[in-house]
Amino acid sequence: MKNFSIKPLGLEGAQEATREATVVKALQDTLVEKDLKSKNINVCAPGFQVFSKFVKLPPVDAAR
Repeated sequence: MKNFSIKPLGLEGAQEATREATVVKALQDTLVEKDLKSKNINVCAPGFQVFSKFVKLPPVDAAR
């Protein structure tokens, strides 16, 4: 059986302090919504959508 769900994490998912709780809540909501009771469930969350990456950019001239 294949079943899937996509959950946006919103602003809370983008903040380091609230990310873990937001992901757990989204997973719990999905389990309830899809009525999943299996002990064997695979979860995939792409890193570029779950983890923030901060990059320091060099200063750029205002004219550019």
